[in-house]
Amino acid sequence: MDNSCRMRNGKSLKLGSQGNSGECGSRICSLPDTILLHILSFLPTKAAVKTSLLSKRWQFLWMSVTKLEFEEKSKEGATRINFMNFVERALLLHDLKNLQKFSLNCNLLSDGPRINAWISAVLKHKVKHLHLVLSYDDFDGWFVLPQHLFTCESLEKLFLVIYDCHQLPSFICLPNLKSLTLSSITFEDHHSVQRLLSGCPNLEKLRLSECVWVNVGAVYINSSKLEELNIYELEVEGYDPPGCQFIISGVRLKEFTYMGELKHDYCIIDTPSLVKVFVGGIVNRKEKGSDRLAAYHAHKILRGFGKTLEFLSLTCHVLQALTYADELAAHLPMFENLKQIEVFGLEAVDFACRGLLNIVQKSPHLESLHLLMGVRLSTISEEDDKVFNPVPACFLTHLKTVKLYKFNGTEEELRVVKSLLQRARVLEKLWLNSNEETRILGLLSTLPAGLLNNNVAFF
Repeated sequence: MDNSCRMRNGKSLKLGSQGNSGECGSRICSLPDTILLHILSFLPTKAAVKTSLLSKRWQFLWMSVTKLEFEEKSKEGATRINFMNFVERALLLHDLKNLQKFSLNCNLLSDGPRINAWISAVLKHKVKHLHLVLSYDDFDGWFVLPQHLFTCESLEKLFLVIYDCHQLPSFICLPNLKSLTLSSITFEDHHSVQRLLSGCPNLEKLRLSECVWVNVGAVYINSSKLEELNIYELEVEGYDPPGCQFIISGVRLKEFTYMGELKHDYCIIDTPSLVKVFVGGIVNRKEKGSDRLAAYHAHKILRGFGKTLEFLSLTCHVLQALTYADELAAHLPMFENLKQIEVFGLEAVDFACRGLLNIVQKSPHLESLHLLMGVRLSTISEEDDKVFNPVPACFLTHLKTVKLYKFNGTEEELRVVKSLLQRARVLEKLWLNSNEETRILGLLSTLPAGLLNNNVAFF
């Protein structure tokens, strides 16, 4: 799609008829092209194209925007035809040498070669950010992306979603790729995975989302420049492949996120720069032995975090999974530099959960504890006074802030408040999230005299 033959004298191919709005007399029209193009960059592509109808000042301006984004709303009949034609004509008119980002979200149907031609066109003009979401609905055949996508030197960001198996080329070299997202892709052997990862030597951010690992025994993620790694697992209905082992190392890795069902084995080693971690999971207890397996995998993930970790975010389901193999708690490392723990998820965390206690006891310098979905207490008795017993070292020396979200003033919550105020000796502020401050204050007044002082506040 060569633009050299395009005419800009009013007779060139247009995406719509010229409006009769007259010349633009507003101040915005007097702004330099660079500023107007920056404004257009915030608009959807279709809206940016429509500005060509405003006046001659705007007629060709959209053709130099640095991004083109196309999303198919319907694959039916005339809507599909109009969408395909719009993309084709927009690419024909656009000055592709200025293009930095190209995004395409559509169904393949029978248009695989046509879509590949679009991809090839933007790659030829050295696009930097490529975002592809390609669905296989009603597609009968085998779709293969252009070979030169995997050897493009200009690519810095690649976001690839293909809802099926995809055959990767034998040679992959993306020397300047810094961010890679792979979603809903089925890998049929470990060689293709390793070929892809080893072909991205300067990768800084990697996201693997809802991928399926068939006949893949192990995945090695080892990049000297990788700083952020996100892994999201998904159970595929009607298909349950055996567990896969992920071996992760990276001297520059700073942030790690895992969300899933804790079915795979994660071995995290040699990550001296890791400071921020999110671990979330849901355990399918309908499967025999799944709770013990999930506990083992959760413990193994946590054992990969060393002395550099400063922030740890966990779901209540992961904390619960840790209790299914409580004997493994002794093997947790000391989180010497961990300053903040937050617990999120779909339900309130049990303050008596052994998983939570074990992690807090291994965090001697913990300063903040945030319970984002609220708190409950699984046992209501006089023995509740022994919750968090033995008292973690951080309660006596470092814990300064606790935030309890969705606080309703239940008996369980009040017992948690009492326990915190009694045991956290250096606590500066206990924050309660509630829109019923007056009622909650009345309930707190029933606690033993001298506990409250001025360290309870609302947000």
